Amino acid sequence: MNWYKEAKIDQTAVKALEKSLMEKHPGLDLALWMSNAGYVELAVIEVPKDLQGFGIGHEVVEEVKQFAQSVGLPVVLRPSASHGKKQALERFYKDLGFMHNKGRNIDHRYTSPISPTMYWKPEEKQAQMKFEEPPEWNFPEADHDYDPAWEYDIDYLPDQELVQIAEETMQEINTKIIQQIGIGVCKTAYINGSDEELARYINGTAPNPVFVINLQAIKNTAEQCSKDYNCDLETEIVIGIRTTLFHELGHAIQEWMNLEPDEDEAEEFAREYQDFGEVWHFWEDQV
Repeated sequence: MNWYKEAKIDQTAVKALEKSLMEKHPGLDLALWMSNAGYVELAVIEVPKDLQGFGIGHEVVEEVKQFAQSVGLPVVLRPSASHGKKQALERFYKDLGFMHNKGRNIDHRYTSPISPTMYWKPEEKQAQMKFEEPPEWNFPEADHDYDPAWEYDIDYLPDQELVQIAEETMQEINTKIIQQIGIGVCKTAYINGSDEELARYINGTAPNPVFVINLQAIKNTAEQCSKDYNCDLETEIVIGIRTTLFHELGHAIQEWMNLEPDEDEAEEFAREYQDFGEVWHFWEDQV
């Protein structure tokens, strides 16, 4: 069964690119797909042995990246090679801007149960993570005018690697989760403070919830956990940021559904989604 066809994802544009590249380079074996998870999959690329060494693979990957850039999507692949050449292949992709999908760079949307993945992201998305000057609070989608600076010391220059994890998590919340709940667009602000407060949902901001999150405090907690339990630090940071934001979303839902705040319930909601990718509708039995 062709899963992509069964899912009825429009493959017209990416298949046109695939055909064009194979016609341009006779003998090239290439397979491209548009994933419903929101990326271009470079499923197969194999240059005939007699044409290797002429830069064809490099050129093909660059054209796939250009296509992905034009549609604003990342490129995901599973590097595989025979005869012990996998490390060289991974270096090839790293030189083309791809990164391993693990540790601090892990993005669970691009993981595969088959084998480890690598991904490349459009330049525009990466550029958005760089603050040339203190960012202004702007939330035009909200039906309120709450500004976190009224109550918190805003972190204008947070660690950009941590910001990227948080922004990708918020994108996941706003594109995959809130539609199942009936709540509005969510936004987060980065704050300074003690390690005692990792994050907070701002009461009264639903249906457009505002979360404040102390990224450095989460990193410090992850570092301590890594020391105490000998676990991977980068993975702990990713889990910490994601679980914290899902937890605060749980509190926003509680208020939106007129339920009493419940830390255990919010934590279970976060763990259910983090571990299984499922939204626990805890409010359905209470409203």
